[in-house]
Amino acid sequence: MEPISTGPLVDASCVTEFSAAFVADPFLIRKDDRWYIFFEAWNNRYQKGEICYAFSENLQDWQYGQSIISQHYHLSYPCIFKWRGKEYLVPESRKAGFVGIYECRKFPDKWLFRKVLIEGDFADPTVFRHAKNWYMFLLSGKKTLVLYSASSLFGPWVQHPKSPLIKQSPSNTRPGGRVVSHGNDIYRICQDGDQIYGHRVFAYQIKKLSLSEYEEHKLIENEILGPGNDSWNRLAMHHVDAKRMKNGTWVACVDGASRFL
Repeated sequence: MEPISTGPLVDASCVTEFSAAFVADPFLIRKDDRWYIFFEAWNNRYQKGEICYAFSENLQDWQYGQSIISQHYHLSYPCIFKWRGKEYLVPESRKAGFVGIYECRKFPDKWLFRKVLIEGDFADPTVFRHAKNWYMFLLSGKKTLVLYSASSLFGPWVQHPKSPLIKQSPSNTRPGGRVVSHGNDIYRICQDGDQIYGHRVFAYQIKKLSLSEYEEHKLIENEILGPGNDSWNRLAMHHVDAKRMKNGTWVACVDGASRFL
């Protein structure tokens, strides 16, 4: 997959409603012949993240939309997906002590909070559907990967019998993007924070997944994404969202950091 750009297509300077320190956690979705990226933007004044979006006709020229979800607590990691003709968004809201779901009422900027799915101190909720059931990877605390499951999107969500999947490991527990499905293969994307926060990204192939089973293996030993040589990504790259296009090729949005605030 050839890079569309060697530099950021959306950055903090694009945000118009407030002074933003950075943007992060991009999730990609296509609707009505347009591409959209939903992402976190850090509001300097209120010291918290908000969920914003940008859009493009060609994946190269992006226009900022607006901030669409703002709460009195921090929001990030806007995991967006479609189900039965509707768009849903599950962001990180660990500062509020729960994982909640939003339903789109008018795409892309009108969203309604539907309900709390899971209560607890969880980061980066990554929702996906497999074999007629719903699953969600979450970071518990700072170093533990947990898995929840449900037969319905709106729950009840229960902890998987194999969860926690990985305990006390900074290198492979924090989700780093949407679960990727390709044919019968599914892949978990995770951050490596062993050296510094969100340093690089690895992929794990999920070999077994059911309401009672879970097994995975590292896809390759090397990272699939890591720090680059440019000013915007020389410190870390910690998020990948890959989508397969109609012609069979793939496109992915990523983020990068040159410094941490």
